[in-house]
Amino acid sequence: FFFFFFFFFFFFFFFFFINFIFKIKNEYFFLFSIGIFFCFFFQFLLNISMNLGLTPVKGISSPLISYGGSNLISCFFSYLLIIKIFLLKIIDYEKK
Repeated sequence: FFFFFFFFFFFFFFFFFINFIFKIKNEYFFLFSIGIFFCFFFQFLLNISMNLGLTPVKGISSPLISYGGSNLISCFFSYLLIIKIFLLKIIDYEKK
């Protein structure tokens, strides 16, 4: 059950994140957001592959699911930076 929750939660999060990234019109913030996305996506893929037995088990924690430590602080800090990009209104909204 936890595996399905983990998978669908991150699928929804990555879909929202990619949808948000490709609307950014500033090149610096676009590259910054792509970098944060790949950091989280790599952690997600590595955790899924460890659970399926495809890679050896390492000590990489899952973003937003593992508790404590500096990883949780850095995850929340990077999410806050993405929210700040959203609040700066540098997103190119589609014209209706």
